[in-house]
Amino acid sequence: MMLRGIATWYRIGGPLTPQDLCKQYVAYALRLVGHEKV
Repeated sequence: MMLRGIATWYRIGGPLTPQDLCKQYVAYALRLVGHEKV
């Protein structure tokens, strides 16, 4: 569910690489379940 909007706003060549985006979403998901450090 939280990944559905990426196809709408993500652009190749934009400020985030796919790897950067993945790292940010993993960190976000881990914080949602209570992890404080990633």
